[in-house]
Amino acid sequence: VYNSSVPPTPPAAPTNLAATAVSYSQINLAWTDNSGNETGFKVERCTGADCNGFAQIATVGAGVTSYANTGLVASTSYSYRVRAYNDGGDSGYSNTATAMTPAPPAGAIRVTALDVGQGAAILIETADGRLLFDAGPRFGTENDAGARLVVPYLHTQGIRTLTRLVVSHLDLDHSGGALSVLRNIAVDEVVSSLSDEHEISRAAHS
Repeated sequence: VYNSSVPPTPPAAPTNLAATAVSYSQINLAWTDNSGNETGFKVERCTGADCNGFAQIATVGAGVTSYANTGLVASTSYSYRVRAYNDGGDSGYSNTATAMTPAPPAGAIRVTALDVGQGAAILIETADGRLLFDAGPRFGTENDAGARLVVPYLHTQGIRTLTRLVVSHLDLDHSGGALSVLRNIAVDEVVSSLSDEHEISRAAHS
């Protein structure tokens, strides 16, 4: 007797995953589809050399065997794996493929304005380094945009160091997240108009 509620067999795992850096901010993936019953494919990524903390970043439809991962950080290693899925479950993983984005060309600049609500947190990247202009607001004594938004974004992008942190002024919607950034990201230089006795200045020199 046919039972339409019986789920399908999970699809076969994709193979031959390859990752190719095509610019300082994009890596293209391609793989072989070994099943005819998938709903689509799940793409996972981890950041940094010898990383293992994979997280899903995208899904693509059935029969699709490529994906362009854009918005990446220059001079950074990224590793990927892919698996097929359907109502019966997930396939095994493909092989892991790794590629490193090249350094940006001389004169290139990338500006990312983080959505921190009222206030500002702007990441500027060039061939010479990375500058963070302000770090977003403080929401309370134990809650700020640095910890909630800026640091997680930087870590997700594989950024563990900043060449410079600029704190434009003391207002908490611009300086409120700076301490969290300094506690979690290595910063070569802090530029601000704050007094030497301010907690941000003290943290920068600790």
